[in-house]
Amino acid sequence: MRQQVFELDQYQYGEWDKDLHMILFFQVKNNRPIYYNSSGMIAIYLNDKNEAVAYAQSMLDKPESNKDKKTLIKPIEAVGKLYDNNQLISGDEVSQIRIGYHTVVPLTNGVQVFVPTWKVTVNDKRSYFVNAIEGAVISNDDNDFLKEIVQFTDNKLSQISDDKSMRKDLHKMLLDKLKLLNGGEEQ
Repeated sequence: MRQQVFELDQYQYGEWDKDLHMILFFQVKNNRPIYYNSSGMIAIYLNDKNEAVAYAQSMLDKPESNKDKKTLIKPIEAVGKLYDNNQLISGDEVSQIRIGYHTVVPLTNGVQVFVPTWKVTVNDKRSYFVNAIEGAVISNDDNDFLKEIVQFTDNKLSQISDDKSMRKDLHKMLLDKLKLLNGGEEQ
């Protein structure tokens, strides 16, 4: 993929959704990934043999930095916030904690505000996000994000190829993914 993807070194592996046959990469700023932001990601679409058949990419501009340095809560405090919010149950094991960014203020006139965020992975399956400054648990719906990315890719199909057969095949693949994301219901 290195020859195909623009500035691949500015992205970090995010997740592999094996049910949807999609691999996500998140753009990195200040050595930290920007989690689940459709303006800074790569989505690689795989066929049933896990071979890459298409990808969609978006890239954020150079960020403006806030000069006010704030103290981040410690990783154990982020886990405590999840416990306090009944996100963790007896027997859960925290498998990874990583710092990154998450969108705090949605896109407005091309401007977004990001906050340092702890990504807490539990039992190697579930991921939670905790604002690393305020300690608030950030709601994150992977399913909605994946729908947004698949729809974005489908909307861009007419721009990526003059090959109508290929566009038709990709469109069908994307519609199948949307159907799966919608619990089997047509969009």
